[in-house]
Amino acid sequence: MLPGSIPMRQALNNVLPVTPAMASALDNIGLSMQERIMLERSPPNLPPPNFTVVLPGLARGCHSEEYMQALLKPCSEGKAAFVMVLQFTHGTAKSSGDRFSPSECAASVIRALDDTQSRTNCRLILAEQGFEIERRPCGQQAPLPDRVSMQTLAVGRAYEWAAARFPPALAYVRARLDDVSWSIPPSDQPPAYSRHWIAYNNRYATQPPAVSDRFAVVPAHLGAVYFDAWRIWSDSVNCNHNCFASSSIQLSERRTTHPRGECALSAWLLTAPAGIERLLAKNTAHLLVRQVNTTHIFLTTGGTMGVPVQELSRKGGQLLTYADAARVHSEFLKAPCDIKPFSPPP
Repeated sequence: MLPGSIPMRQALNNVLPVTPAMASALDNIGLSMQERIMLERSPPNLPPPNFTVVLPGLARGCHSEEYMQALLKPCSEGKAAFVMVLQFTHGTAKSSGDRFSPSECAASVIRALDDTQSRTNCRLILAEQGFEIERRPCGQQAPLPDRVSMQTLAVGRAYEWAAARFPPALAYVRARLDDVSWSIPPSDQPPAYSRHWIAYNNRYATQPPAVSDRFAVVPAHLGAVYFDAWRIWSDSVNCNHNCFASSSIQLSERRTTHPRGECALSAWLLTAPAGIERLLAKNTAHLLVRQVNTTHIFLTTGGTMGVPVQELSRKGGQLLTYADAARVHSEFLKAPCDIKPFSPPP
């Protein structure tokens, strides 16, 4: 056990089987996937969680104990279960200072939860996930597979872990580890979660809000509507589609843009039942961490979000620490994200 560890079931080989549909999607886009559980915790006699926070993707900031303490506070308080299925490779050019260490990540999570309240209240899965490119089905010049396909699969896979390992929640919260600006929705009106809606952070300032693959609140009965976007590749890939969705999902004669996460999600939502309302999750400002080194970061939003970390100081970015990031996230977590069904009628 690591120093400062708490009782957690370590099940390194107890990996969730891959469904035939996901295996087909992986094969069609030319990827293989490996996973292992690093930490799993499910205290006895806990009621079903109101929410399960699904955190897939790159393990940005997981080495910082201060940041993990802030991030996991809803788990410590019993407000939400957490499923963290993280990747420790495939860093990106715009955030070249990222530190990816499975052992440091596990140690910081253990220390962040080393108290009686956390041991009593916190359901948690922390898993390591890796992808390897096996082939490029649309040729060497086409961006398939790429980060978009890996992340879309990772989002769906983390949801599968949550659904298989934990009791059903009222809703699932899709969040990013490097986003300090999200919070948990209110839980005092359970009937609202039986309605047909998905709430997004309004990243593009549209009305109704555009779909977002970075933050969403999804009622449990609509989980597959949002999290199963990887199924656009389970039948086949179409090399002429912007995100290579199967022709059975959406016809396209040629690619016009580089793939983006919202492209895969938008294509999948074409298959969703009619009548699902898109709502705005307020109190979600979308501030992303860009790591400079193990202790210092920039927070990016708007026009600076795609700027490489090396250029942020030149563009007037404010150099902060992970302790600052933890404080910012703690402030967001103090207030539930405001979603229309919870607001009183006018």
